[in-house]
Amino acid sequence: MSKISLSRRGLITAAIAIPVVTSVGQAKASAKPVIAGPDPVIARAEEWVANNERVDALSVEADDLQGKVFDKARALGIKGDKACRSRMPEARAWRAKKQDLEKACRSLATLTGDIRKMRAITVAGAIAKIELSLHVQCEEWSEHAFELVEEGIAELRQLTALQVQVQ
Repeated sequence: MSKISLSRRGLITAAIAIPVVTSVGQAKASAKPVIAGPDPVIARAEEWVANNERVDALSVEADDLQGKVFDKARALGIKGDKACRSRMPEARAWRAKKQDLEKACRSLATLTGDIRKMRAITVAGAIAKIELSLHVQCEEWSEHAFELVEEGIAELRQLTALQVQVQ
């Protein structure tokens, strides 16, 4: 027997496509499309992207400040870790920026969990949740990424089932 490997992307694509492909002959368009207001998942996903950009910017700033601390330590002939704990203005600025970064990371993790618990009410919201999962996975927040994809797909199936009437 040959060993078949299936990527996550292939598995997700198949999971989305199979119900659609198998129900095409059985389904007809509903006379009444599902109408919903703006989906709060979309707004929260946009908020997540903005917060993630802020985390990236804070990370770059913290790295730059840490570089200045190490440069000054090298010039003074002291060890870098000692310089980071010192009262030097550069070290104080770096520690403050590092605290801001850690706080922003915790906030982003909390927001990710909050979005995961939300239900999409539109197809666009379900798609936003799936797209967000790709950002989350890319940023190694893998504790929520798989659940976001799973729930987004399930919600997308439910929302499209409401729009398609099975004979």
